[in-house]
This record gives sequence, C-alpha cells and structure tokens, in this order.
Amino acid sequence: MRSKKLVGRLLLIGSAAAAAAFSFGQAQSQTEAKAPQSFEVASIKPSAETGNRVMIGISPGGRYTASAVNVKFLIQQAYDVRDYQIQGGPNWLASARFDIVAKAETPQLDREKLKPLLQSLLAERFNLQIHRETRELPTYALVVGKGGPKLQKSEMQTDEPEVEPAPKAAPSGAPGVAGRATDDVVRGGPRTRGAQIRIGRGQVNAQMISLSELAGLLAQQLGRPVKDKTGIEGKFDFKLEWTPDEAMRGGVPAGEGAPREGSPAGDASGPSIFTALQEQLGLKLESDKGPVEILVIDRIEKPSAN
Repeated sequence: MRSKKLVGRLLLIGSAAAAAAFSFGQAQSQTEAKAPQSFEVASIKPSAETGNRVMIGISPGGRYTASAVNVKFLIQQAYDVRDYQIQGGPNWLASARFDIVAKAETPQLDREKLKPLLQSLLAERFNLQIHRETRELPTYALVVGKGGPKLQKSEMQTDEPEVEPAPKAAPSGAPGVAGRATDDVVRGGPRTRGAQIRIGRGQVNAQMISLSELAGLLAQQLGRPVKDKTGIEGKFDFKLEWTPDEAMRGGVPAGEGAPREGSPAGDASGPSIFTALQEQLGLKLESDKGPVEILVIDRIEKPSAN
C-alpha cells in the first residue's frame, strides 16, 4: 500500500514537472516569437550622392537596398508614419543621407515584413529611442465645395488585390524611389487592381482611388493630417495640377491654417493646391483640429561607417 502511495506521489511530481516544463517552453516560444527581427547583415555608409537621386528596392532573396536616403524617411517606413508625425531629433535627421545594403533571413520581403527589420536596424545602428504621444494638432477636413463635386467615376470594376513592392512615399526633397530616378513616385501596395497613383511636382494622376485615399495623398503634400468628410463613396479617376509654393515645407507651415479660397500660390503662373482642389475636383480643405498620434525621438546617433 505504501509503495502505491509513493508511486502516486512520484507520478504527481512528474506530471507537475512536465506541466511546468511545458509552460516554460510555451513562454519561451512566445518570447522568441515576439523578439524583434533583424537583418542578417547590413552595411550603412554615408552617401556620396549630391543630387536628388534616391533609389530604394527589394530584391529576391531578401535583399534590401537604399541609396541616398535620409533617416527621417527610414523612420517613416519602419513605423508607418508620415513626416508630420515625427517630432524631435537633430537637424541631420532629414539632411544626412546614407546608402544601405542589407539582407534578411526571409527570401521574400514585403512592406509588412520590412517594418520590424528597419525598426531593429534603426535601434541597433542609429541607437534610435522613441516614444509615442497623442496630441491635439491642426488638421484639415476634405469637404465638398460650393458648386458640388467634379469627380469622374472610375470605369474599372474589378476588386482583386494587387501588391507592389514600391515604398509608400519618397523622402522629403528626394522624389525618385523604388529604382526610379525621376520626379515621379508611383505608389503601389494592397489596393484594387488597376489602381494607379503617379505623383510628380505639383501634380497627381490617379485611377480608381477613394476620396479617403486622396485625403492621405493630400496629407503627405501638406504636412498635416487630412480627414475625408465628403461622405462620398466609390472609386474615381482624376488629375490634379497645382503650383507648389517653395516657401512652404510640405505644402503649408504646420502651425498655420488653410489659405483663403483663391489665395495665390508661390508662383503666379498657376493655382495653389487649395484653389486647384476647388476648381478641378469641386472639393475644399477646411481647417480643423483633432488628435494625432506623434512619434517622439528621444535619442538618435549617426552610425559609424562600415
């Protein structure tokens, strides 16, 4: 009888030990799964490029290359934020440019897989430390103008998704991306098949995009969040042309309101982006305020050349 009790205790002890080992194994695997991913190898050097030529590409085999990019753009790619959402940091954040060649373990990189890799690269090589805040900031509301919308409904009907490896946006002052060294940026990514957005200097050509997507494009140009409040659903084709104001960084200074309707652009030869929206698309931007998530840079350092 005593031996049976002893055997029972041993079995209970063994079961408890096995359960503890299983729990520890689970916790370890979960910790490993949440561990930040890193590039296998990465070379970072100051760029010798003196013009506005910027090239970014993803190649088969997990290879990521970036030529003459600034760190502010890398942060935008890594954390999926726009220029106006990044606060703090030294002046060289947007002026110093680097050439990067890196290789990931995964043979097929896409935007989502690239984000944690760039986050790790920025932390390890640039000693980037950040925190997030939500602040009440000036924004714009995209609304219908006085005479009603002047929008051309897209004739394309298919809804099959199409993914392109091109980055979301070009760094400030350096428009050529994704292997292109032109003044145009072609934005790809998960969107309806046939949708195309080509951004040039003072020009946007778009096919089959929603007005919420247009609001996102305007936010990038204006350096301020834009919320679609038109209430108009559907996909549209349009061409928007305006004269950029060189005195305004990203479109307008962050602390100022929208210019009055019909206000002059930086060059008298053409309309401002605000006037162009009204005249060409029948839409209007109104000054507003709202909560905006901000990424604050606590620390960052230039990497040593390698």
